[in-house]
Amino acid sequence: MEKPYALLIAPPVYDFALYDLFLKPYALLKIGRWLELNGWQVSLLNCLDYSDQETLAVSKKLRRKPDGTGKFFKTFSKNPPCLDGVGKYLSRYGISRESFSHRLSECRRPDIVLIASGMTYWYYGVIEAVEAVRRQWGPVPVAVGGIYATLMTEHCRNVSGADFVIKGDAQSETGLNQIFRKLDLPECDVPWNDDMLVHPVLRDAAVLRMNRGCPCHCSYCASRQISSFEKGSPELAFALMEKIHRQLGTVNFAFYDDAILVKKEEVFIPFLRMVERSGYKFNFYLPNALHLDRLDPDTAALMVRCGFREIRIGFESSDIRFHDQNDRKLDLQTFPEKVDMLFRCGFSKENIGIYVLAGLPGQYAGEVEDSLHYLAEYGLRGNIAEYSTVPGTILWDECVRKSKFPVETEPICHNNSIFPMQWDGFTVADMERLKRLSKTL
Repeated sequence: MEKPYALLIAPPVYDFALYDLFLKPYALLKIGRWLELNGWQVSLLNCLDYSDQETLAVSKKLRRKPDGTGKFFKTFSKNPPCLDGVGKYLSRYGISRESFSHRLSECRRPDIVLIASGMTYWYYGVIEAVEAVRRQWGPVPVAVGGIYATLMTEHCRNVSGADFVIKGDAQSETGLNQIFRKLDLPECDVPWNDDMLVHPVLRDAAVLRMNRGCPCHCSYCASRQISSFEKGSPELAFALMEKIHRQLGTVNFAFYDDAILVKKEEVFIPFLRMVERSGYKFNFYLPNALHLDRLDPDTAALMVRCGFREIRIGFESSDIRFHDQNDRKLDLQTFPEKVDMLFRCGFSKENIGIYVLAGLPGQYAGEVEDSLHYLAEYGLRGNIAEYSTVPGTILWDECVRKSKFPVETEPICHNNSIFPMQWDGFTVADMERLKRLSKTL
């Protein structure tokens, strides 16, 4: 009897700018392995494949770095009416439409197609993927899951063209198994074990996750809406990393954690000890910010010994009122000694990234400027993290009230590139000036 077949699609992205900072179809790789363990045949079609030969034949070669980051294929697109006058223009990132269609034609008709959705404002790519599947196979069952599907479920149901929209975890009882029952497809009885498909998309750089979700209640973040906090297994994470390295030769690994230092004595530190004992020479990266208050000298020194090439810190602001109101995750009084600790443990200012959050509703440009100057006093450069309006967060209702864009009904207006929360106290010109300042300090 032929195995049931699921086609997994990471769709193209429509954005004003997109850089590959370890951007991998993480959730699809996890789901794909879970399906495999339950007897399914699985294949992944990654529309952000920067090595696609058919697209390379008609595009210029992309600039890529040894750490596995770099540029994606890019073609210019068209702005919707709601973005008239923003002075920026959308582009489509990913393999060519022709290559996308060709790859679909090489697959057998799937029993179900699973399409990932990332940022809410990337939903045009989801629509394109659904339409491409319909052209190839007609009424084949299509399900969309991920961040956009979770945070704007009704919008996704109304516009994506998918048959099913999964809110939250695909492995939950209200996720894929419920859909499989409706379609009379085999359900997945083998439990989720945090494994991952070892796919060529991970060859240049792979991604890992120690813990799931985040226990913090930051006003600007939707991590808790997407997933509740759940500590991981250092043994499983190490075994997965080792498997990826042995099968693909991968040496660059980035962590997708939102809270990698939470319960670090039970998860992160034991994982690092395994790495240190193994003798592997890997390069580790933290594209998501860690909580500096939870970092101690022993952990920082261990990270350096294990090969951490870059860390990023969620500093956000030098204004204590900001942290009292929005996150309560950074003690500014201990910040100087924490920075000194990083330098003493072997990190340099070149491999420390400091995020300064800019563009929240009602925020003044002067607060961001003060934060940049504050960091410069310690020899650090603040990287401007432009705020995106995020449904389901504490700040969401205020964003809906104050934004000049229709953020409640049009997800593309959540894009931080258009500065959705601009106002007299923080203008577009202010944002551009601050981005220039961050590079010169």
